[in-house]
Amino acid sequence: MDNSHGYIKADWKKFTKIIEENFNSAKKQELKVALEYLLHNPPKKQVLKAGRLVWEKISIQLNDKEIDRLRNSIVTIRNNLFHGGKFRGTITKEISRNYMLLESSIVILNERLNLNTTVKENFLERNW
Repeated sequence: MDNSHGYIKADWKKFTKIIEENFNSAKKQELKVALEYLLHNPPKKQVLKAGRLVWEKISIQLNDKEIDRLRNSIVTIRNNLFHGGKFRGTITKEISRNYMLLESSIVILNERLNLNTTVKENFLERNW
């Protein structure tokens, strides 16, 4: 965890590095499907252009490791879910894509959670 400026936030990069070796060797079918979906259909990022909210492809560095691209995708999905623009009576054309992005992220996050006992114990602790 990072505690800069009095705020506590998850250190996604550090956690990814800790679990990388074991994550890369995971071969469960459900996980493979989720990985393939996110790698081939990364989320878009909501940006403001000419006073309008629009969805734009996120830039992906081809030399980034697969696990880092997945981390960035999941963080973008999380940000879109909690901070993205809300619908005003209209539904996006890609509603099923939204569910696939969320479902794939959950599968991957569950696998990552199982790879670190300390993080899993803290996550499952019910003091909130």
